[in-house]
Formats: sequence, C-alpha cells, structure tokens
Amino acid sequence: MNCVSVLQKQWIRWGKNEPGPVYYSHLERHSHDSVDVVGNETKMKAISIKQPWATMIVSGEKTIETRTWSTNYRGSLLIVSSKNPKILHYPTGCAMAIVELVDCRPMTKEDEVSACCELYQGAYAWILEDMMRIKRFPVKGWLGIYDVKHDIQVNIGRGND
Repeated sequence: MNCVSVLQKQWIRWGKNEPGPVYYSHLERHSHDSVDVVGNETKMKAISIKQPWATMIVSGEKTIETRTWSTNYRGSLLIVSSKNPKILHYPTGCAMAIVELVDCRPMTKEDEVSACCELYQGAYAWILEDMMRIKRFPVKGWLGIYDVKHDIQVNIGRGND
C-alpha cells in the first residue's frame, strides 16, 4: 500500500526503484496533535489486538476494530499484536502499523464485513483509516489505549519489516 497520500511531507530513502523506510518522527501527519516527538523517539497512543485480527488490519482487510467499550480519542494509533495467543506464521508482541482512529460508535449489522466479525451485544465500532505499515519492533502490550515511545519507521511500498 502506498501511503504517501496521507503524509504532508516525506523523508524517503529511495533505492532499487522502491521507497525505503520513512522515519515517523520526521513526519507531520493529519492528526499531528496525537503524536509527540521527543528527541529521536515518537510517543504515540497504541492498542493491542489479538492475532489474526492485527494482521487483518495491516492487510487492509479489517477497517473496523470492535470493543465492548467506547473512546473519545481520535488520532494516530499504533497497532500492536498481542503476545497471546501465539499463532503459527503470525507476528506477536510487536508493533505492526499506524492507523487513524476517526470515529467510535455503536456497531451495526452493516459493520460486520469491515469488522470481520458478527454484531454482538454492547459492541462499539472503532473506524480505522489511513493504515501505514511500520518496521516491526517489540512492544509490551497493555489493556486499553496506552503510550508507546520508539523511533518508528514507516514502510512505504512492499514488505512487512
């Protein structure tokens, strides 16, 4: 996925006709108020998601995350794959992507395809847009929305790492 359209300015390393990693701490995103740059590290909000759903978000197949609780937070959100359960060929315990959380509302029947799950009682639909793959790095996950500090590299073009 080419995510250049969601960036206001880019610092891209070109090589072999394919873009290389972009250092997120040098970028301005649409919701730049939700990302703090401290030295070479970026501090941003994160959420842990179990596999295979984290990978489905990274692939673009899943654009709605569901939770039994709502949030007023809007902005950049680091997608972290939960450490458990461990599923063969799925990365766990690491940051995988950055998305924009643009809305949170009660889930409807129409959300089922984008959420990759059936409607359930008390479900909230977290609407995710502008997914950007990043160079994976280990993260100790927490419940809820939490802060992560790291020198995050965005992958523009192909590849997971």
